[in-house]
Amino acid sequence: MNALRHRTRTAAIAIAIAIALPAMLVAAIPGAAAAMRRFYGFTLKPSPGSLHQAAGFFLTNGRTALVVLLGATLTAALPHGRRGWLIVTAVLDAAIVIALGMNLVLVGGALGAYGLHGVRWMPHLPLEAAGITVAIAVYLEARTTRRLTIRSGVAAAAVTLSLLAIAALVESYLAPGGLAG
Repeated sequence: MNALRHRTRTAAIAIAIAIALPAMLVAAIPGAAAAMRRFYGFTLKPSPGSLHQAAGFFLTNGRTALVVLLGATLTAALPHGRRGWLIVTAVLDAAIVIALGMNLVLVGGALGAYGLHGVRWMPHLPLEAAGITVAIAVYLEARTTRRLTIRSGVAAAAVTLSLLAIAALVESYLAPGGLAG
């Protein structure tokens, strides 16, 4: 369990860095924030929120989390020490880094582009990051130890998807214009 805690901490730090670096770059480079605001095109207009909107947010983030969780399952299920395992894990590593990296860079870029005003629109971000962190930690655990019990896999999926569902509701209803906005 100590190793899993370490992997969770490592994943959380990596997520924070992946968000912070683009945010700092966009904020520091003259003209970058305005260019990024044009790129994103967010209107930042209040919305009343809805279950339909929350479901869309959940599905978007859930797909990313499922790629990571399925990667953990596949990594643990394949015969180890064979060339096929090395190829599959290399492909999974690359797919996960690309999928998560693109999302995190986009979030960081938005934070840099919209500054503190944009932060008001992201009350869900800590919950999303926590959900993805659980999935990444389980992937790293399966990748390193080459095992994943059904119980721990189901528990990780339940925690990940629960956090993402709560984040989707918060994003829909608690951003400006929602029930608490």
